[in-house]
Amino acid sequence: MFFRMLKKDLMSKKGLNTILFIFIFIASVLVFITSAVLYICFTGSAESKKLYKSSDVILFYNVPDEIADSEGERIKNYLDNKEDVISYDLMENIRLNDYQIDITDFNTDKDAEKLNTNFCFMRQSLKRDLVYDRDDKPFYVKNGEVAVSSRFAAELGAKEGDKIRISNELGYIYEFTIGHFYKEHTSVFCRIIVSDSDYEILKDNFFRTFHCIYLNVRPDLINQCYLWYNDLNKDSSLKLGIYRTTDELSDDSIIADLVSVFMSLLSVFMIILIFLTIRFTVITELKEQEKEIGIMRAVGVDSIKFRWLFCAKYIAFSVIGGGIGIAAGYPAAKIFVNILFSYYPMPSVFVFLAVGISAVMSIIAGIILFSLLTMKKMNSISIMTAIHGETLGERYSPSMSPRLHKNKAVPVSLYLALADITSNFRRYIFLVLTYTLCVSIMLLTVTFRHSIVSENFMKYGLYTHIDFDLDFNKMDEDIYLRLDEKADYENLSLDQEINMTLKENNIPAHYELYDDDIATVTGSEGQKYDMLIYYYMKDAKDLQYSCGRAPVLKNEVAMSCYSAKRMNISPGSIIELDIGENEIFVKKEQLVVTGLFDSMEAGYPIVITSPDYVPYEGDDYRSSYSSTIIDSDDKEAVLDQIRDIFGDECVMDTDEFIDFFLDIYISVIDLIMYSFCIAVVVISILITILYLNIFLTEDKQDISLLMNLGFNDKTIRRWQLLKIVVLASVSVVLGIILTSTLGLQFVRILTERIVNLTGFRFVSMPIFTFVIIPLIFSAAILIPSLLILRKIKNIDLRNINEEM
Repeated sequence: MFFRMLKKDLMSKKGLNTILFIFIFIASVLVFITSAVLYICFTGSAESKKLYKSSDVILFYNVPDEIADSEGERIKNYLDNKEDVISYDLMENIRLNDYQIDITDFNTDKDAEKLNTNFCFMRQSLKRDLVYDRDDKPFYVKNGEVAVSSRFAAELGAKEGDKIRISNELGYIYEFTIGHFYKEHTSVFCRIIVSDSDYEILKDNFFRTFHCIYLNVRPDLINQCYLWYNDLNKDSSLKLGIYRTTDELSDDSIIADLVSVFMSLLSVFMIILIFLTIRFTVITELKEQEKEIGIMRAVGVDSIKFRWLFCAKYIAFSVIGGGIGIAAGYPAAKIFVNILFSYYPMPSVFVFLAVGISAVMSIIAGIILFSLLTMKKMNSISIMTAIHGETLGERYSPSMSPRLHKNKAVPVSLYLALADITSNFRRYIFLVLTYTLCVSIMLLTVTFRHSIVSENFMKYGLYTHIDFDLDFNKMDEDIYLRLDEKADYENLSLDQEINMTLKENNIPAHYELYDDDIATVTGSEGQKYDMLIYYYMKDAKDLQYSCGRAPVLKNEVAMSCYSAKRMNISPGSIIELDIGENEIFVKKEQLVVTGLFDSMEAGYPIVITSPDYVPYEGDDYRSSYSSTIIDSDDKEAVLDQIRDIFGDECVMDTDEFIDFFLDIYISVIDLIMYSFCIAVVVISILITILYLNIFLTEDKQDISLLMNLGFNDKTIRRWQLLKIVVLASVSVVLGIILTSTLGLQFVRILTERIVNLTGFRFVSMPIFTFVIIPLIFSAAILIPSLLILRKIKNIDLRNINEEM
């Protein structure tokens, strides 16, 4: 009986069945992709640590070989007395300056700026910080070969078989072949892995050998490592440095997590959309078959098996659509995961499929359960309903208001449309909800894209204004070397030297520079947190503040909001900072917090002092910039002047800088935006076709009667079209309100709870919000409506049945 019902359902409404199947297929694919991305988002860090055996902290020092052993023993003895140290190992590497590396087609030190990290040669470790290839498989580096990170390959365009040449301090050149690419799980070093034999040869011919202590400590006490290395530096002339490697809040990971969260939100919206559609179709089909149902209930047939038969096609579509969705979702999910989380190990095929299939099976079960629950509508169908019908005389009941003869100025078609909606709004509520979700999804995707790829989003990275910037990867070799050498000679940072060059050439533009150091702050429960402290940041007032204001007086600071909340710090709080000079804590200050600003903390809380605060006497070094400002209204003319000095290729305007900053994530965000918008347009078209066909079927008798009373088919088509237009217009308004209120708040909550980014804001886009997206949505509604409504001319008097 089940298969007979299924065959009957499949043959009776092919168009409706096709739409339902497409919906379930789309839901399955989206759920598979989203579940895989979220699984990696939440488990990737732990799996990475487990597979790579990654360190929490690296202490490093550069000393002559004759005292290296004694210093190493001193550090080991110190760490052995620390109960919070889980394990540690001593290793060494050969540090390289940028200009010592020559890669195929990338021949200067300026190219290393793109990686923004330190180059070093290392042996292939077998204890910790392991390396695996792109398929998460171990590999062996042969003599004459090197292994470099996948990020190295992506950023510098290197490929397997390319030559990489290294020069030592005396000018001798060593050539290697790139034999392997591995997933880099730490941004501390750009590690170039060589064989043990090659490392021994290099070690004898390079002067910068760094000794490193790789530590794993209790997760809640990573901050204590900064106090340990401070103690070690105080007791010795040894110049000890420190890196924290378990940096799960890097800018890259924050943006990847942000995209993942947003994908999840959109997927939930799409699933709700599909459930609404299923509910509407179930209720409509029950109404069409109410006679059969009423008769069967009259003879005592009423059970879960009975409902199961009426759910035959939903069960079949769920299972088949889910199966095809799994087959299509697996490769699609791998693509998204590889783009968003290339630095995490890929789960095994079994785990990947288990997560995706479990998620899809839950949706299949949800659709089946939802369909069965919707069948409860059968309880309202009785034998009397089966005999007389439920909607007889609905349009012309005495209660219908207003009367047509009292509203002669209103066109008949508009009157009928408004009368339909106002007299039986429950009939259209699911269409309004569906359209509202469609509009909301389109608005969310487009608004999210433009909110991320915008100058406003750069403020979360502490870039307050970006009028221009220089891409050193595209700067002419000679210009870069001249700037770099002059900066070294004058003991200035490269950005300070660029400011000097701009000033010497009377160009009204400059980098707004600041300096940074490390500090520790004591939380409300006595726990110490390490943080970054920024000096001389004049434009801190232009950051986005959740509360309070920028610091003005010398004893005032502003703090990043997420960590401040975690430490129970608010405007007016007094905090005590141990401030470092070159990473040695030498100064203690009590400062007043005046404001909390929103930022991507990249693993560290941030404190910003007032512009007048001077940390150390004679300190005028500026190593970072918060904004690049053109001090002129004619920005294009100034950009041309800057290009004349530094070259056309390397000078970026605001949009180009944003593209440079976000890099590969723009393509991912664009893919999400276009995919969801196209999917929503297709769904809007299918929904409109589905609902209009059902409306025409239900209104067939009324349409036939009106046509035989003398109304032409154009008036009747306008009636049905205006009904859809009114419903779509209401949905557009509701979609705009929903997106700008609940949608924004929901995104804010998700970004703070999951991504740890407070105060995320949508960028206002009036043209897209009120013009472009409504027009696209209107076209998706009107075009299929006009095509479907042509069927009205085929309706005549024969469609009035005996029950009328």
